Amino acid sequence: MKVYKYRSNYDRDVISLFLNQLFAPTYDNLNDPFEGIFNNQEDKKILEIFKNLENAYDELVTMVRKTGVYSLCKTYDNEILWSLYSDSHRGFVIEYDLDILLNDFNYNKIVPLAHLVEVQYKDSPQKSMTIKDSYNKYMNFSSIIGTKSLSWKHENEIRLIFEESGLNTYNFKAVTSITFGLRASEKEISKVMNLMKGRGLRYFKMRTCADSYQLEIIDIQDEFVNAPEYIQNKAPFDKKFMSADYISPEYHIHIDLLKNIVLDVCSLPNIINVDSIEILGELARPKINILATTSSKKVPVRFFEFEFHNGDFVQVNKCTSN
Repeated sequence: MKVYKYRSNYDRDVISLFLNQLFAPTYDNLNDPFEGIFNNQEDKKILEIFKNLENAYDELVTMVRKTGVYSLCKTYDNEILWSLYSDSHRGFVIEYDLDILLNDFNYNKIVPLAHLVEVQYKDSPQKSMTIKDSYNKYMNFSSIIGTKSLSWKHENEIRLIFEESGLNTYNFKAVTSITFGLRASEKEISKVMNLMKGRGLRYFKMRTCADSYQLEIIDIQDEFVNAPEYIQNKAPFDKKFMSADYISPEYHIHIDLLKNIVLDVCSLPNIINVDSIEILGELARPKINILATTSSKKVPVRFFEFEFHNGDFVQVNKCTSN
């Protein structure tokens, strides 16, 4: 699934893009003054019966208030959003592959670092079931920070919710294209292309359709298409893991593929070190297991599992947005 972020600042926003970072503010710093308003009548009924839950309930609500919210849109050609969030069509829109974006935050299925919320638009605040959801070990963010009034329906919003507000580093491959507004200058377009060179991005520009109120998109050429390939990270690893002496002889035919996989893992965001590599299973369909240390305090270890299919190894423990 592709999702989009409308941007306007060619200094701040482009630097964040260059650094592969997104900033998720707390919801009280968003532009809707009604953010975080919810109907807590159901919660109050439970609290009237179980008084001992009041402190835990307050802690849960406080936790939600500290979460970071990164707002995205499902479309790139929303005329109103181009005007509101992209400096009256002078800015640009970032296209993300949502599956790639989530995979490097939610590599642990039990402890996800990012939650996906599709904003619901209603004529009254959503009823909160915070206590019931918590009892079932499920945190539903949509009742508190996933509901907006019908007047915001044009934004067609989808949100990534992080446990804490602030900067988050993502996999650069999650950004698949950049679309510039119809009033974007050639100077700013060239600046972005220069900073983002070597990443295999596609570039587009918006323009008006003749005799209509519609916008259309056109391809524009990357000025730095022949730039060296960009590498995001270079985490260290013990070279013995890829040596013929370390790997059982029957797996030597897969050493080149193994090297490519290890280098790919080392280039991922937030990987600090590759701790162990194991190749095992049947010779015709071997498996590769890799254990790495991450920069996340909450999930400091990341496990990669690859299986051999059609002449190559494919990661089988990826996260998807579905």
